[in-house]
Amino acid sequence: MALIDVVKCDSLGANELAWKFPAEDLSWGAQLIVNEGMSAVFVKGGQALDVFHSGTYTLSSTNLPLLDKLINLPFGGQTPFTAEVWFVSTADRRNYSWGTSSPIQIFDPTVNI
Repeated sequence: MALIDVVKCDSLGANELAWKFPAEDLSWGAQLIVNEGMSAVFVKGGQALDVFHSGTYTLSSTNLPLLDKLINLPFGGQTPFTAEVWFVSTADRRNYSWGTSSPIQIFDPTVNI
């Protein structure tokens, strides 16, 4: 276990709009690196707390890496202090096809069409 975590997404695939960093037990002082063309959303306790744009940031969480085992002992070894980081693409993508392969018929009662 590293004393300082590095949280980053190197790149999103051509068809990906968002990616969740796999670890949720971020330690105090974790370094968040957000590349150009992306934003990162910090989620803690089910709430989106902050949005980070390109750059390097130090995250403040309640996890202390040296005391994790002692703190997590009453919780069955699982940390009660979880946080998520979602990386979202902000790149302009115009080649997405939206809709269905066959038209959907919808009746509009206002104009009887």
